[in-house]
Amino acid sequence: MHAGGGNLLIYSFLVYIVVFLSTEIITYELPIGAFSCKIIHKIIHLLIFYGKMIYTIAGTIFIYALALILINKYQIIISNGIVKMSGMCFGIYLYQQFILQFLYYRTEFVYHTGILAAPWLGFVITLILSTLLSYLTMQTRLGRALIG
Repeated sequence: MHAGGGNLLIYSFLVYIVVFLSTEIITYELPIGAFSCKIIHKIIHLLIFYGKMIYTIAGTIFIYALALILINKYQIIISNGIVKMSGMCFGIYLYQQFILQFLYYRTEFVYHTGILAAPWLGFVITLILSTLLSYLTMQTRLGRALIG
């Protein structure tokens, strides 16, 4: 196991667990109404806000370190298609917002597909369309400058 990746994995997991549990205890177990001082209310809300940010970042680092360790340990070779798709991820992210908004608010997509199928079909349709639009955008000089 890669020494740096292993340490990063352990530390990020520990930070995640400690900060997550602390934030949850502050959020749900601390009787905020028992404090009459507005400053204490503000401090508690700041602790909750920054606690969520810290455990989100620690969780992301944990997943990244785990992926690095697995890639190095099993000598995983990432396909060229995945590398190209990852280069378009910003464009996919940008387009998916507009496609989803169009599907859900400008069409009768939900009525025709049903409440249970709509999110799944919306995901598939949005992924395909946003990948296609991002690919087409990347074919232009302006698109490469904006997206990737």
